[in-house]
Formats: sequence, structure tokens, C-alpha cells
Amino acid sequence: MSQQLGDFDGVQMHDVTMAQPLQSTKQYMAPELLRDEVVDKVESAVDMFSVGVVLAKLFENTEISEATKSLISSLRSEDPSQRPTALEALHHEAFQVEPVKEASCAICLDMYPADEGVSCADGHFTCKKCLGHSVRAAAQPDAH
Repeated sequence: MSQQLGDFDGVQMHDVTMAQPLQSTKQYMAPELLRDEVVDKVESAVDMFSVGVVLAKLFENTEISEATKSLISSLRSEDPSQRPTALEALHHEAFQVEPVKEASCAICLDMYPADEGVSCADGHFTCKKCLGHSVRAAAQPDAH
């Protein structure tokens, strides 16, 4: 199953005074918009709450890191002042991942993560698939 993102039919420019009725899907709306209060100005924290809901939906039924859980939780905070800004969210530890080291297979020349094959002391890399083919070919009685 692949996740899809939609429901942008209500997206439009609004005057800061919010004179027009708000159009949105309730599950994605920040708690402060759902309260029976007059909202003079919609802050960016409202959007960050929605980002948290979208991330939670995207990762639903998926194993995620504690850092990602922490980010989603902070984005979905009931208190808008506790939600990170977009820049703070981008600097969250959930996005701080080590790049995957890649290597080019000496046989098929395709790129693979370095841990999906073997390398010799000279740095020559062979992917698991090519290594398997080579071992099977060498094991054949007529190969010698």
C-alpha cells in the first residue's frame, strides 16, 4: 500500500483578518482552531500541527525511530508555543542521518550500499549478487 497526500482543495489565500469561513479537514486542524474562540490571526504553528498529522499518517503502521516519534509528538503539541518552527523541525535529530556509504561493484559496475557486498584490502567491491554468481560458477565441476 502506498501513501497518498491530498485534500488541498480548500487551500487558498486568506486575508489575515480571517473574515471568510475557514475550510479544512478537522483531523488536520490545530486544536486552537477547533476551540470556540475567535482567532484573529493564524500563526505558523497551525501549519506545523498539520505537518505533524501528515507525518503521523505517512508513518502509520511503520517502525520509526524514537527521534521521529519525538518530532511528530512535538509537532502535534496541544500548546502552539511548544511546536517547533519549520526551521527547528528541519534541524531536529529525526533528520540528522548518516549518509549511506556506496561502492561500485567491480563486476556489474552498479552502485550498492557498501554493506551489501564485500571489499578486499585494496578497496575492490563485489555486490552480493555478483559474488553469489561467481561462487556458484566456481563450484561447478566443469568450471576448472
